[in-house]
Amino acid sequence: MSGARSEEAGVTPFEANPYAATTVELAQETAPQQLELASRWSRLAAVVVNGVLVLLSAMPWLLGSQLVGDGALANALYLLVAFGVPLGFVYYNCLLLEQSGQTVAKRLLGIRVVRRDGTYCGAWHYVVARFFPAILLSFVPLGSLLDASMIFRESRRCLHDDWAGTRVVKA
Repeated sequence: MSGARSEEAGVTPFEANPYAATTVELAQETAPQQLELASRWSRLAAVVVNGVLVLLSAMPWLLGSQLVGDGALANALYLLVAFGVPLGFVYYNCLLLEQSGQTVAKRLLGIRVVRRDGTYCGAWHYVVARFFPAILLSFVPLGSLLDASMIFRESRRCLHDDWAGTRVVKA
């Protein structure tokens, strides 16, 4: 009954309680309709550039055993470089993903990954929901080709984008 009386007096139940939590309306960073989808060519170029960068980061591991001499120090240095460079590349990509939704290649090409509604997509969501399904598809015969060919749909989304609820837009 007291709640009805306070509403009649123009006071909502929240205003009547001085201990009630405050409410704040949060605005979206960018409205979904304002985001322009990345071109198919920029997405393809990002995959190629990323592949080249991954290969370059793995070069010390691939070639290092040929160049390293005998001895414990040489082997330790080889292991440090062979594993440190690729891990450093992965770490840097994760930092970029967390900060801006971009990998090194996506940053170079001016595109980024967002959720379907245009909101921020962090590194954890990117890796777990988007990257791992794409890796799993690569084990299926022609799976990667099928995944990549989906960018020719009107939505320009790959299968892993559909599963992760993401899309790639211009940065």
